[in-house]
Amino acid sequence: MNFWNQDSLSLHQSTEQMKKQISLSSLKSQKINKDTRTALISDEDENIFQTSLTECTCSDFQRDHLPCQHMYHLANKLKLFVIRKNKRSNNLIADFSSGYAGNWFFCY
Repeated sequence: MNFWNQDSLSLHQSTEQMKKQISLSSLKSQKINKDTRTALISDEDENIFQTSLTECTCSDFQRDHLPCQHMYHLANKLKLFVIRKNKRSNNLIADFSSGYAGNWFFCY
């Protein structure tokens, strides 16, 4: 299956897939082969995974057969998929009507 074409866009918007996209900052590319679109990618524990755009040696992909964080990392590095970060909201969630954030632990 081609996870990176227009027909697959809705797959990447599920909550589970979005979680995988958010966790990319802890990954490092050890070696990327742009010709074969494969890579060796390590995580924060220095585990190394063989990754392509269609499969990965990690347990997440082996279990679900859906893009894992390593595949998202590779697709992003190859500029085939743009990771969209959630924008921060400008709306305050604390009630400041009494002059401070009432019922919050971080109040002065």
